[in-house]
Amino acid sequence: MRQGCSLLTAMACLAGSQTAYGLDYEWGDIVLNGNTFITVGAGVRMEDRDDDLVYKLNIEGQEDLCQADDCLSLSGDTAPNQRLVNARGDFSAHLFDNGNLNYDKGDLYTALVKVNTDWTATWGKWLAKINVVGFIDEIN
Repeated sequence: MRQGCSLLTAMACLAGSQTAYGLDYEWGDIVLNGNTFITVGAGVRMEDRDDDLVYKLNIEGQEDLCQADDCLSLSGDTAPNQRLVNARGDFSAHLFDNGNLNYDKGDLYTALVKVNTDWTATWGKWLAKINVVGFIDEIN
């Protein structure tokens, strides 16, 4: 499914990344102007995962490293903590690992379609303006 989605997204990106549609309409003294921009984009992970940037306990094979004793000792023994210190990986990466663990090299990580529409109405000295932005990301 991912490859089919990536092919469709790539084709959509090639078709055009910025398309604008406009409308001008006059009804008596009222002038209505509308513009709509459609943007299509995609992002692909280009590199393999770097284990130095992944939290130590999220690396394959190290998930149970601290299961027995939480890598802590209350008796003054530093061996449990040293086991965690010596393990591959990063200490603080658990805060932002999801993006690093969810995508492999060559995977699409975003396939965004954004619509930005802007409407302006004037009547004499009066002006009304409305801007609406909507988007959908098929990957996230």
